[in-house]
Amino acid sequence: MALFSIFTILLLLFLSNAEAAVKGGYWYYDSGLDPSDIDSSYFTHLFCAFAQLDSTTNHLTLPSTAFSTFTQTVLQNNPSLKTLLSIGGGGDGSAPFSTMANNSTSRKAFIDSSIQVARSNKFHGLDLDWEYPSSDTDKTNLGLLLNEWRAAIAQEASSSGNTPLLLSAAVAGSNQITNLQYYPAEEIASNMDWVNVMVYDLFVPDGAGSTQPPAPLYNPTGLFSGDQGINGSWINQLGVPPNKLAIGLPFYGYAWSLVDDNVHGLFAAANGAGSIPSGGSTPVYRDIRSFINNGAQTVYNSTYVTNYCYSGTTWVGYDDTQSVSAKVNYAKERGLIGYFAWQIGGDDNNWTLSKTEAAVKGGYWYYDSGLVPSAIDSSYFTHLFCAFAKLNPNTNKITLPSSTFSTFTQTVQKKNPSVKTLLSIGGGGEGSAPFPTMANSSASRKIFIDSSIQVARSNNFHGLDLDWEYPSSEKEKTNFGLLLSEWRTAITQESRTSGKIPLLLSAAVAGSDQISPLKYYNGEAISKNLDWVNVMVYDLFIPSGSKTTTRPPAPLYNPGGQFSGDQGITAWINQVGVGAKKLAIGLPFYGYAWKLVNANNHGLFAAANGGGSTPSGDGTPLYTDIRSFIKNQGAKSVYNSTYVTNYCYSGTTWVGYDDTQSVSAKVNYAKGRGLLGYFAWQIGGDDSWTLSKAEAAGVKGGYWYYDSGLDASAIDSSYFTHLFCAFADLDSNTNKITLPSSTFSTFTQTVQKKNPAVKTLLSIGGGGGPTLASKFSTMATQNSSRKTFIDSSIQVARANNFHGLDLDWEYPNSNTDKTNLGFLLNEWRAAIKQEARISGKTQLLLSGAVSGSNQISPLQYYPAQGITNNMDWINVMVYDLFIPDGYRNSTQPPAPLYNPSGIFSGSEGINVSWINQLKVPPNKLAIGLPFYGYAWTLVNANVHGLFAGANGAGSIPSGGSTPVYRDIRSFINNGAQTVYNSTYVTNYCYSGTTWVGYDDTQSVSAKVSYAKSIGLIGYFAWQVGGDDNNWTLSKTEPLDGARTLSPATCNRGRSQVNASDLCVALKLGAVAEHLAFTAT
Repeated sequence: MALFSIFTILLLLFLSNAEAAVKGGYWYYDSGLDPSDIDSSYFTHLFCAFAQLDSTTNHLTLPSTAFSTFTQTVLQNNPSLKTLLSIGGGGDGSAPFSTMANNSTSRKAFIDSSIQVARSNKFHGLDLDWEYPSSDTDKTNLGLLLNEWRAAIAQEASSSGNTPLLLSAAVAGSNQITNLQYYPAEEIASNMDWVNVMVYDLFVPDGAGSTQPPAPLYNPTGLFSGDQGINGSWINQLGVPPNKLAIGLPFYGYAWSLVDDNVHGLFAAANGAGSIPSGGSTPVYRDIRSFINNGAQTVYNSTYVTNYCYSGTTWVGYDDTQSVSAKVNYAKERGLIGYFAWQIGGDDNNWTLSKTEAAVKGGYWYYDSGLVPSAIDSSYFTHLFCAFAKLNPNTNKITLPSSTFSTFTQTVQKKNPSVKTLLSIGGGGEGSAPFPTMANSSASRKIFIDSSIQVARSNNFHGLDLDWEYPSSEKEKTNFGLLLSEWRTAITQESRTSGKIPLLLSAAVAGSDQISPLKYYNGEAISKNLDWVNVMVYDLFIPSGSKTTTRPPAPLYNPGGQFSGDQGITAWINQVGVGAKKLAIGLPFYGYAWKLVNANNHGLFAAANGGGSTPSGDGTPLYTDIRSFIKNQGAKSVYNSTYVTNYCYSGTTWVGYDDTQSVSAKVNYAKGRGLLGYFAWQIGGDDSWTLSKAEAAGVKGGYWYYDSGLDASAIDSSYFTHLFCAFADLDSNTNKITLPSSTFSTFTQTVQKKNPAVKTLLSIGGGGGPTLASKFSTMATQNSSRKTFIDSSIQVARANNFHGLDLDWEYPNSNTDKTNLGFLLNEWRAAIKQEARISGKTQLLLSGAVSGSNQISPLQYYPAQGITNNMDWINVMVYDLFIPDGYRNSTQPPAPLYNPSGIFSGSEGINVSWINQLKVPPNKLAIGLPFYGYAWTLVNANVHGLFAGANGAGSIPSGGSTPVYRDIRSFINNGAQTVYNSTYVTNYCYSGTTWVGYDDTQSVSAKVSYAKSIGLIGYFAWQVGGDDNNWTLSKTEPLDGARTLSPATCNRGRSQVNASDLCVALKLGAVAEHLAFTAT
């Protein structure tokens, strides 16, 4: 395991279809990385290295007291993590193991000792790093050792009632390192949970006269590589199943000294080992990044799957994010159990390699679009489709329409070396005719398949994409299935022969029976043979087919009809039978123009006289043309969240299209439905990459109040991405932070038991009224008191394991406060950055809770620019807008999303005030959800609607005048009638003369959907202790049944201004996951 190869690390990689079972990392006790500094959230398994074998007693010894607390320490950040005690290592050599394994007595002593040490130190498993068995005797004895070890583990588990210990091993990855024939493959497969295959150190400077890739995945010019070790040796020669193998990732490299600093590629002449300033001749990744940051040039070579960098005569071969990503994808494609890193102390301070991710964010490039490949910003994509190769109907071979295709991959990888390219064949212009003929016989299918693979390989594409528009008969369905099956077989065979990674195989398919009958797609063949399909859920309504009324060309939902994106995706899953993880949803980067009958009647479904045109984009304008139409012609733009579509109009010209709101909503939908990803047709239509970089929101927050009665251990944190621990106090004498309860010190550890990924923030302040506000105002006046506050906040957050800080100053109320708050935020962010640099930890998050309306506090006293520049986001408290204290004479919606009869509402606070007036971007804002309500006393029990006559505050039996949701549900369960009003987006309930305004699932769902629709970062709840015992509000998710409500029900009572937003939750499926694809 090469002790010298210092720090390597782990990984999180949401691969194309599923996650690996093992995301492992070795921690070496002498690496300089303290276990408490490990961000274990990136791992499923951590190996504590190394216990030593005492050659006299055959017992295990531990080299450090850190081993005894290792498990307890790393589980604090990730309670689901498994730890294994690793025994041996490169420093121990082979001799002690060879001697120990040579007789049953010493083997038993070793086995018993290993189990006892593992149990007493709370490890979940054992890992053997015997480097290396080197004879047939060793092979036999290692086989006996594994048989007896597994039997002893099973016996101990049976006796103790504990879960059996895991059993793994680190093994050589190549005959270049040691002869693999001396591993007992059968016993490994039978007894070990998996083995970690060390496919690194294959080429090192010792004795090498040229630079080399230390850990290449492929090696077209030689014998040794990761693929050769995994596939050629361990799978095909030794016969160990792929799901027993994990691939190794070195988070370190090797330095060579170049003969000529002008010749610095792979295999450049070298004078042996070199050295970099901070990392020597075997630098870890962290040191390599420092070398690069100081001016070294870096290169990724996708042929070998390796990175290298150089400066002067110093050259370093290593793995960076591109190599790690490619190797993890390889593990997935080969069906391996996962991957591991040696060793985790080698990552940089941001855990860059550990959090490397992959996903499908696809885009089609059309060669005749006017966009040259060199102008593509490929950083926004994981996969690019080069469209279209043609099928020659005479020869059944593939032809390329442009010489640009041959350099496409090379060109787009300059900006993004990890992007994957696929050659797309066919297209709408090709029509269906050539494909049915080709697919009708095995001979012509073979010619087509062989040609496609040859063309893809010779032009450096990573895959092939079939755009047959469309199979249209049972015979074509059968032949389509045969084609896919034979294609996959040929791709697999070519990969074995060439030693290259298998080509990807995808297809573009119809998204609706409106376009072409989906029954003619062979779902079984698609599921078995394609990596995924791109579902073209667009062109559903166009002027040629809908001449008399304007239409949404690509609606996600369609409450008034049958065809929509959701309907198409659902059909593919339920009718065609293809799993969600095989589907990518289509995003059209273009629209359609209609000609209005009446320029004053310009909504969806307005009367039209067929197709229209825009000045620069004719009847099918690209997004860039539509943006010009809006800018230059003064066209008005509207987003309709009921259908999830945009449209714009000027005069009698009307255009239906997708803008950022629709794209964001569809990406969220893809995530919520568990789809593989999304793709765009076609990227040449984008405008400054506006659509390509549209992302989904990422905060599902909840405040926990320490005096709420809800114990932190009772929080189901799986429903949240962020939890705010409220409230730390500001000591007005010292300007330091104080904690009101010892629970704060264990809060993070406690809530991460159920959700290791949840982030926690310490919230400071709260609604303490003018006295508390005055404390903040005074503290912020001077830079010395600000510094004391800032330093104290960071110290307290770190000491108590919070991931961030949240400021709840209620409220700044003067221009002086505004100025000083701006200073505070600037200095706080600077201090957070500085602390992260010094500590080597991830920067603390910085958020704030802010007023949601001038009804509460004047928003003019917030420093908008300071907030935008320095805060990760702010939580906008759009609740308490109407309460009995101020509105005694009539019932009110306490937190309406809309307010057609007045000025104050959630949308007014978010959109009008924070976005349009204060100019804070939507992706810096989270909308507030109150998990409580307000009670009024009705004048007349028979008049109980919104704005009914009231005599001030009321009270319910268990919740008083400000009942939390749990108490409100009890009130309802005891007979109160409940009503949802979609005009204001609020709920209320009543019994006798008691009336309560509050938010229930419908309101919460609608507000979360609203957040998505306007591109907010997410939402938060005050406070989680108010939810009921079933976490009903916290787990509000897409409600399929709700989508069956009629448009009439959804739009009842709604003014036309907001009609599009009414039942957004009902059609959009509300609280879908808020994480953008990046990875998963």
